[in-house]
Amino acid sequence: MTMNPVTLAQLSINPLQSGCWWVTAPHGDMIAEWVDVLAEEAKAHWPGRVAVLDGAATLISNLRVWENLILPVWWRDNLPIAALEESVAAAFDLAQVAQKQREKLAVCLPAALDRADRRFVMLLRSVLIEPECVIIEEDCWHDLVARSQESPHAKLFSRLKAVTCLIVVGSMPALAGFFQTDIVERVE
Repeated sequence: MTMNPVTLAQLSINPLQSGCWWVTAPHGDMIAEWVDVLAEEAKAHWPGRVAVLDGAATLISNLRVWENLILPVWWRDNLPIAALEESVAAAFDLAQVAQKQREKLAVCLPAALDRADRRFVMLLRSVLIEPECVIIEEDCWHDLVARSQESPHAKLFSRLKAVTCLIVVGSMPALAGFFQTDIVERVE
């Protein structure tokens, strides 16, 4: 299905529905900006249930990995630490990560991680929030799709692809299986 080019006002109505959406930005340098715009719209639609997978795999730099993982769920649900630890353990189990590797990763600061490890943490955090909507930058999408189905990244990503609304923002035309939306202007 191909849609006509849309403005931000139309975009806030259409892609925030069920399905897989591919949003093509007119300029590659606008992708991050449109991820932010869509994230704000999605957060209003699904409060606390939106995961954003940006290309840089942004984490809060002065918090250890474990804190980066639990903060969104703790903020939203105010769960006891024991429940948060169980959720984190379940996400690591899904990715089939050994206990020693979990412990090593959990105490790191984001600056000590390479981009692949930051993306892995970002995927773990996304699984933990049990999103209704996942918004992902195109380069991150391609990186995750290219990984072996046996990789920890792919195991987590397969869980995230089953959400109500999946939006990929990039500069390429939509891949098969996606609804296409082209951004032609930014309305303030």
